[in-house]
Amino acid sequence: MGGLLTVVQGARLLCAGQGNDHDHYSMDDEMMPQPTLQELWVAHLAEPAPDLTGVTAAGVDVPALVAQVSDAVGRAASGSGPLDYARTGLLRHAYAQLWAVDDAVPGAAQAWLDRLRDMTRLILEDATADLL
Repeated sequence: MGGLLTVVQGARLLCAGQGNDHDHYSMDDEMMPQPTLQELWVAHLAEPAPDLTGVTAAGVDVPALVAQVSDAVGRAASGSGPLDYARTGLLRHAYAQLWAVDDAVPGAAQAWLDRLRDMTRLILEDATADLL
């Protein structure tokens, strides 16, 4: 058993030592209860939106992207049912754009954008599960 534990601990160290500031995965994360979309949305609304005026990256107007994503996430978090096909498609495209603009967002706004991206991921995972 000691050999398996060493491999697992070694894998955890490898995961922790690679990637960017957003790679914080550990095996314990799977055991922790994850916040729901509604809980994330409430926390998101409680925090003032950062001023992203004029921020662009990878040809993307970040404030416009955030407005589109926030509208779709808000509709999904309201519990009014699954998003329609068009909004789900918008979120799929926007999810990739949220990663593309990551480095252009000032540090103070990073956690806010991360939460918006996490909510988008939850919605897309839910939409994908509905197809299976």
